[in-house]
Amino acid sequence: ALARVGEQFRYALENIGFLIVVNHGIAPELTDGIVEQARRFHAQPMSEKLKLATVRGQNSGFTGYLPSGAYSIRTSEVNDNDQPDLNEAFFMDREPAPDDPEVLAGRLFREPNKWPDNLPGFRDFLLGYWEAMERFSQKLLPVFATALDLPPDYFDRAFVDAQCVLRLSHFPPTRYRDNQFGLAPHTDANFFTVLPQANVEGLYIRPQGRSTGRGWIKAPRIPGSFVINAGDMCKRWTN
Repeated sequence: ALARVGEQFRYALENIGFLIVVNHGIAPELTDGIVEQARRFHAQPMSEKLKLATVRGQNSGFTGYLPSGAYSIRTSEVNDNDQPDLNEAFFMDREPAPDDPEVLAGRLFREPNKWPDNLPGFRDFLLGYWEAMERFSQKLLPVFATALDLPPDYFDRAFVDAQCVLRLSHFPPTRYRDNQFGLAPHTDANFFTVLPQANVEGLYIRPQGRSTGRGWIKAPRIPGSFVINAGDMCKRWTN
């Protein structure tokens, strides 16, 4: 079974760059619940969300709230993004202990998570979802390795206590300028990304590879599934 799935992974990532996973074992209460938690967070007054604002560009981290129009993807190699993105987002990372030496030292990407104080159950649900998704992601590592004809445990050691970022995005209805998007065309910088399919479509992908062409297509929506894409780190690491 691992060899069969590995072969499917290899074909999808070499020819498309994206794949859709069903029967992944993550309970619907979690995938549906995380969409509801995103709705709860972004329904708060702006004054409450700004209390948790991220500190971008400083040696602290990327957790907390990023307002609409506060960021643009200037490093994209697939589009000249010269306008700010109009999505807003909440970010969380691994929950560190208060006395974690990397947190105390102010290490990059080791900033404590920022939590709202007026959303009962929000923190506990996100921590549970984050842990479930990390376990699921760890199960994918042998599949990536098998797809590359490597030993199944090839990537395991590199992903012990890995940085795993959870992003709750909201795309408010608004007017767009020319060449402006909710989230502009880009490639992800990481090893891979897992996206639960919400009840609102909107993700477009640009398949790569000779057989599929290079035009933009809407990602097929299969309720309850995950869309997974490889990132720049995977591309560089595997050549």
